[in-house]
Amino acid sequence: MEKIALLFPGQGSQYIGMTQNFCNRHEIARRTVEEASDLLGYDLARLMHEGDVSELNRPEHLQPAILTASVTAFRVFQQELGVLPEFAAGHSLGEYAALTCSGGIAFADALQIVRVRGRLSAQVAALGHASMMIVRNVDAGEIEQACRELSQGDGFVRISCYNSERQAAVSGHLEEMRALEARVAELGGSVVHLPLSPPFHSSLMEEAAEELREELARHRFFPLRWPVLANVTAKPYPGREAIVDLLTAQIQQPVQWQRTLRYLLRAGVTQTVELGPKSVLTSLTARNVPSIGAFSYDQREDRKKLHALLEGSREQSLRPQFLGRCLAIAVSTPNANPNRDEYEAGVLQPYRRLEALQADLESSDRTPGDAELLDAFRLLQQILRTKRVPEEEQQEWFHLLREETGCYDLIPSGLQI
Repeated sequence: MEKIALLFPGQGSQYIGMTQNFCNRHEIARRTVEEASDLLGYDLARLMHEGDVSELNRPEHLQPAILTASVTAFRVFQQELGVLPEFAAGHSLGEYAALTCSGGIAFADALQIVRVRGRLSAQVAALGHASMMIVRNVDAGEIEQACRELSQGDGFVRISCYNSERQAAVSGHLEEMRALEARVAELGGSVVHLPLSPPFHSSLMEEAAEELREELARHRFFPLRWPVLANVTAKPYPGREAIVDLLTAQIQQPVQWQRTLRYLLRAGVTQTVELGPKSVLTSLTARNVPSIGAFSYDQREDRKKLHALLEGSREQSLRPQFLGRCLAIAVSTPNANPNRDEYEAGVLQPYRRLEALQADLESSDRTPGDAELLDAFRLLQQILRTKRVPEEEQQEWFHLLREETGCYDLIPSGLQI
């Protein structure tokens, strides 16, 4: 039995044309990108599929675009294979996608959060006093030693992402970064500059982190459907109550990606599936934990291999479970309405209609259509309203129903009751 971990990439994975293949073949992909466009207020599909790369690379556009690309890939993966993961993890920005796809953050909220994160990134980058770069072919220990030696007085340079034994991202002040580049050349390594990036995952992002915390605190979070590993601890989130603190810490502390992959190895994960643009994390998985299989869902050949590998593990379609979950939610919520006539009309009668619809589907052995699913959802809404279930609890039930059944098109993200 395969144990799957889903991985979600971060900034740097973007390219013009991302999600286009999925959108050409899958209605759920088109609807996801349209949903994001409506929430953001601009044509995200045009930007990702045929826009100018400089426009896409603007942080306030880039971060929502990568999040959307990852969520789109996840929904297609869920529809095509339906294999539930043991774990999920995302690299830097990808942690938001991991939390979203696990059900911890509503897609609508995640888009707003990363748009603010992108705006804050642009503001810090515009100061022009610090940046970020990738160091290759130098041991992490040697990079750490060089950073300590170069960080004298007010100068600062530190490893900000531990990607593999001989690859790391570094953030710091420009003068110290130039000095580190020269030291890396002496050590036989090379660097790749990230000119549009602020000094992510370092203490230089402290002020931005506090503004990000304020934005995170405005949103509601939900229970995670499977464990998500946090960048700063390389361990699973203890619960939704840790989301604000860990995402605030993430922007100013190093990404522990090596430790994350080793945790997955110790936990018995046998395959990773990268959901998002390109295959950067697939390469890092092969480099760090070669005994784990690594697939990029963005790559056609990898998708074919993955389908062949997981075909026997495929779950049944989630949509037929929708009515059963509506019935279960209707039964499990307590009633706070003492009016018997209202209870008869608004709870018992809709519940009987749900039961009749479920019985008809079972007797005819068919999958419910969109109209029947939408009717079931409206009946559930009527039941919960009549029972006077608090609005926040209703939101939680609807969010859980949406995530568990994959009916993203029927229940909009951030549905207002």
